[in-house]
Amino acid sequence: MKNRIIINKNLLRSFTIIAFMLTVACPARPVHALGTVFVSPTGSGSACTPASPCDLATGLSTVDAWGTLYAAGGTYTASS
Repeated sequence: MKNRIIINKNLLRSFTIIAFMLTVACPARPVHALGTVFVSPTGSGSACTPASPCDLATGLSTVDAWGTLYAAGGTYTASS
């Protein structure tokens, strides 16, 4: 019986370490970030949808690390 308890403690320790590693490696997405963002050279606002694309700067600050940014064709210029 004593060996069985040690195995269970080791198993629990291993699961705890794996759970911690997954939590660190795969953090939750920020609430304000979007997975898919649409931008265009004439975009405005902050919806960043196909029907209402935003500008490139807003799109870049809105898309999350796992997201996709779709850029419509055209010339994008930097604004000051």
